Amino acid sequence: MKNISKVLVIGMLVLAVMPRASRAAEEVATDLKPVDKGAKIEARIAEKKAMMACRSGVMEKKVATARQSSDALEQKLKDARTARQTALDAAKLLTDKTARRAAIKAAQETFMTARKGSMEEMRLAHKTTQDQFKLDMKACLPVKK
Repeated sequence: MKNISKVLVIGMLVLAVMPRASRAAEEVATDLKPVDKGAKIEARIAEKKAMMACRSGVMEKKVATARQSSDALEQKLKDARTARQTALDAAKLLTDKTARRAAIKAAQETFMTARKGSMEEMRLAHKTTQDQFKLDMKACLPVKK
């Protein structure tokens, strides 16, 4: 029973003090200058839209560059396959067994070297594209005040 009475007394004190505290807060609030929140919000929205447009352009640039490098890789691999097939066809016509095997091996090695070089070029192009993408995306970020 004593604990309940203490809680009731504390609750009544809090209720008695609250109106005074809220009046004090109102007096302090009237001393402050009004802030135009609408203009700030509109400015932030415009900033976000500009950032999104910038980022969209950067993404389109990255996709286009990736497509170009992918197409270049496909064309190089296609050319290497065609050259290998031509060399293998020529090797089939050889009658000497050791010469035929040497020609087939040379065709395969030439193809693998070309394939490896093309893949390395693709990796380098991808890395360069990614580095440029990161720089462009950082440029789209708003300047901190």
